[in-house]
Amino acid sequence: MSTPASKKGRLTLSAIAIALAAYGGLALGFDRLAVWAESDFATYPYRSGESSIRWTLASVFGRSEPTVLLVGPSAIGEDVLYEVLENRLGVRVLSGGIPNATLDDIYLGMDYIRRAYGPAALPEAVVIGLSPRVVANRPRHFGPEPDVDRQRFIIDAIDRYSPLFRVVSTPLGSELQPKSAWERWKARTRFAVGKQQPRSVAALRAAIEAVSGGEAVRIGYQSRIVPFDQPAANRLALTRGLEDGLVGWRPAIHDLLSAVRSPYETMFLTPNSAANIEKQADGWASIYAWNPLDDDRLLRHQFERLTRLLDEHRIEARVVLLPEHPISRRRYRPDYHARYKRYVEGAFGADRVLDLEDILPEDQYHDQIHATYDGARRITEMIADALAAVRLRGVGETAIQYSTRFESTESEPPP
Repeated sequence: MSTPASKKGRLTLSAIAIALAAYGGLALGFDRLAVWAESDFATYPYRSGESSIRWTLASVFGRSEPTVLLVGPSAIGEDVLYEVLENRLGVRVLSGGIPNATLDDIYLGMDYIRRAYGPAALPEAVVIGLSPRVVANRPRHFGPEPDVDRQRFIIDAIDRYSPLFRVVSTPLGSELQPKSAWERWKARTRFAVGKQQPRSVAALRAAIEAVSGGEAVRIGYQSRIVPFDQPAANRLALTRGLEDGLVGWRPAIHDLLSAVRSPYETMFLTPNSAANIEKQADGWASIYAWNPLDDDRLLRHQFERLTRLLDEHRIEARVVLLPEHPISRRRYRPDYHARYKRYVEGAFGADRVLDLEDILPEDQYHDQIHATYDGARRITEMIADALAAVRLRGVGETAIQYSTRFESTESEPPP
């Protein structure tokens, strides 16, 4: 015979069970919506410093289809308009800029795709953005003297949120290591509690845009370059960034919805003054004084493991020497800077290297390394021209063979 207390207990348990079931169903529904938004509607749910979390999402980097990947520091994602490339090339283009990325980070991202999602998820072609800072691995997160006070963007994203791998340091670079069952559970829980909500919100905004007339088809739609959730007071005129094709909704509503589809930030902000860029450059003294020969053994190892990955999986590469403001460029030692370029050309071949360091006038820089919208359009068109001759495997077979030794450096590798 049940008592009032037992009935109340059963009702309480039933209510809890119903609430948990409703929450689980809602969470599952938003997760499915996010997968659609990220894979078919190009949403970017995480802001600047957290953008590396996208590498842990199979819905973004785990798809098997002809793809061009943009990988490198934030400038490769900011200065190259992926929508324009998609329209020019007719294939999916993934913007994979990593804040403060280094050569080590670039390999780590590529290796994560291969090991987490399988070789079929690797891109058909890759555009790798490099600069002396990137190749010098500054900040350095591995080896006997890592820069422990600097944030490790993609490494932290993998360590905290990947359900599969963590990053370990070796003397010559970072490597992936499988997580334990306990580590995998912690990563999934941490993501669900802390990072699923912005992903769901971005997906909901994308769904509203799609229902209201936005283009769900990635290839062939009119490019609509908009700022990524920047406060209106800090923007330049939006008309500089918006393309034709807006119908039905007021521009303000369109901006709110479309912002989640944009990785662009700095190009829409007021450009820095020359005095501010001088101050930014003052913090790079060690980079301007960097002699690649001091890191010869490290560079050979890091370039060779990256080109070996590209070679093994027949990935065509175009390497872009990223633009830098003239204030920054003139601080390099000419002999060291020329040596840096020879290392890059020795690794990939001079015919695959696109030197864009000095193509922009001063008024097309937002800061030391990021372009304005007008500068980004110019950079994008030049990269599109360089990629136009690449025969993707979906169109025709590509045979890749990268050099595995450096023929143009001044010294032999140390014993």
